[in-house]
Order: sequence, then structure tokens, then C-alpha cells
Amino acid sequence: MASYTFYAATGDGFLASTAPDWASCQSGSGVIASDDSTTASVGTTFLDLTAVGGGYSYSAYQYFLAFPTASIPDDDTVTAATLSLWCQSKVGGGEWSVEAVAYNWGGTLETADWRSGAAYGGLTVRASRSISAITTGQYNALASSSLAAAVSRTASTHLLVCSSQFDGISPGGYDFVTFHTADQTGTTSDPKLEVTTTDTPPSGSAPQILWIL
Repeated sequence: MASYTFYAATGDGFLASTAPDWASCQSGSGVIASDDSTTASVGTTFLDLTAVGGGYSYSAYQYFLAFPTASIPDDDTVTAATLSLWCQSKVGGGEWSVEAVAYNWGGTLETADWRSGAAYGGLTVRASRSISAITTGQYNALASSSLAAAVSRTASTHLLVCSSQFDGISPGGYDFVTFHTADQTGTTSDPKLEVTTTDTPPSGSAPQILWIL
């Protein structure tokens, strides 16, 4: 058995979509990208400006990460994986979860990487943690046996972190959390992926018998 700790590559970042209606926000209307910020938001917001002559404003945030897991031996079996994110702040009191799905965004963040509500809903949730169980000022682990299946041994492991509310009904307020990114100084609060593996015997191998005369 072997254990590895991988820190996210500095190309990680977030996409933000803002629109006057929820459907347009989900589809990625007016998406902006940020891959050099020291923090990244995950969640949704709603702002009603009609009382001051404005309109509605919906926003959603998706966080994209990549971990250099290609150094894991090709013949090892990944048996467990834990994604840990350092929380800087959280806003809102809604009941939702931070989710991680496998999505190969290529390592260079672009607005085209935005996943619409329908596209995100079609991805398998590999790990999650309830917002009520997330604590600021420390690492928060998203552990799941399903995450191990998303770990690549031949290339980087690409993940997308999003709100469980994103592909559902429109938000009614502010529900988002802010995490530290790989652009933080050092690695004491960088996103990290902890992986456990076991050796896999060669296919077709037979027990070896040692004769002592």
C-alpha cells in the first residue's frame, strides 16, 4: 500500500456566470474566468434590485482543479481518495452541499469550460460535503469511495467543484463558500488530493514456489 498527497496545479480557477434570469445564468450567459486569484467561490447568489429601479441578478460559480497524479504507478489500484479544500469564508444559511465531479477541462481555464445546468446534472458526483459541515479557517474533506474511480494514473486528475443547487431551482439569496486556490503562497492551505493505492499483481501471474533442498 502507498499513500500520496498531491497539491493542485496553479492553473486552477473559477468561472462566474451572471444574468438577469436563472436559466440564462445556468447556461453560461456572460461567463468570466479567473485563474490567478488566491480564492475561488462555489455556490449561487440572487440579488433583487427592483426596489431601486433595477432588476434581478443571478450568479453562479464553478471551481476547476487539476492534480498531477500521473506519477502513480500504472499498475497500482487506487483504493481511496480524499479532496480537501481550505475554506476562507461562507455566506448564507441554505441547505446545500459542495460537490466534486470529474470533468477534464484541459488544464487551461476558458469560459467554454462552463458546464450548463443540464451538462452538470449529467456528471457523476464523486464526493460532497454539506455546507453546514464546512468550517472556515481550516481544511474540509470531501471523502467518497467514488472519488477513487476518478483518479488518473496516466495524466492529471481534473475536477470541477460546484453547488448541489446549481442544476435545480433558482436561488433565493446568497449561498456560496470561498476556498483557497493553488495561487496561495506555499502549500499550507492549497487544495490537496490524498490518494491511497495498492499493488496489483501482474495479470496471469502464478504463485512462485521456492524449493529448499
